[in-house]
Parts: sequence; structure tokens; C-alpha cells
Amino acid sequence: MTQAEAILWTTHVDCADIPWITVAPGLEQRVLQARPDENLIVTQSRYQPHFTHGLHRHLGPIHGYTIAGAWGHEDGRYPYRPGVYLYEPAGVVHRFFNGPAVSQAMFVTFGDIELLDPATRAVIRRDDAAGQARRYLEGCEAAGVARPPILG
Repeated sequence: MTQAEAILWTTHVDCADIPWITVAPGLEQRVLQARPDENLIVTQSRYQPHFTHGLHRHLGPIHGYTIAGAWGHEDGRYPYRPGVYLYEPAGVVHRFFNGPAVSQAMFVTFGDIELLDPATRAVIRRDDAAGQARRYLEGCEAAGVARPPILG
């Protein structure tokens, strides 16, 4: 592949063109790219103060970068502040806790995500990149905004 051909296949996203969609009370998200055939999804998330996400684990690695605010994996501890990069290996069981201000982070997620029952740690639901992308696009439709070109 030539350099010119490689540039044509490179994904370029102006995040301002990608709409924020409410996916849960206190959580907005936009999908910057989804590659369901690779089970890869790139998201930017915006969390309201003190938002908490349920117990879960990623079955593949995840890379994160904090843009604004502060958040953590333990209630009351918010070490991930603007400029902090996070690598999380597959299989780490955790919860998301947002700090006292609105936070934003970007995540590159490989593989499925399992939501777990906090008492038994049994799998409640398993999600993949295709399902996440589908729900995001359905959310765009429901909000009356154009479907962004997120599928790579």
C-alpha cells in the first residue's frame, strides 16, 4: 500500500461532528469509531457529578485518557484527572466512580464487556462493539440527529 492509499484508509474524525447521546442517567457518550468485525470501539464519555457505573469487567484491554474532571475505580478516590492515561488489562473487575464535577474521558476498548451482579459476580449482561454501536446509532435516531459515520 502506498502512502497516499494509506491516508485514504486512515480514519479522521472531527469530534465536534459527533453528537452526544444520553445512554444512562448521568452519562452521555459519543462513539468516535466502531469496528464491529474487530470488536473495537472508541468512545468519549461525559459523566455528571457522582455518577457511578455498575460492577463490570472488560474481556479485552482498554485504553483511557481523561480530558476533564476526576474519576476513579474506588468510591471516594479520583486519581484519573485531566492528562492521565490509563491502561487496563483484560479481566479487571471494577466500578466507575465520578468525582464531584463533570468529567470527560476517551476510551479505546477491545473485546466484550460483562456487567456483573455485585453480590454474586455472576454475569448479568455481555456487550460487544456491535451492540454498543447499534444502541448509539439508535440513540442518535431517537434524538433526531443524523447518523454519524462511525463504522470503520
